[in-house]
Amino acid sequence: MSRVSLKYSRYIIMVSFVHNVWMVWFFFFVVLALNLHLVNDVGMRVREAVYDADCHRNKRNLPRLLEIL
Repeated sequence: MSRVSLKYSRYIIMVSFVHNVWMVWFFFFVVLALNLHLVNDVGMRVREAVYDADCHRNKRNLPRLLEIL
């Protein structure tokens, strides 16, 4: 292969790598930002479940959930 084609193939590899990295970050930022309210909703449900479990534990004098695990 000539030097020109080697330089060209390296350029193509670099451009495709940068493009793929950009597409991955674009996917994460856009898709996750659009679905952030869903993630927050799941987190709120988990926090409420842990809070309810702690309230139930305090009423029954049971060990903490994380101590069992």
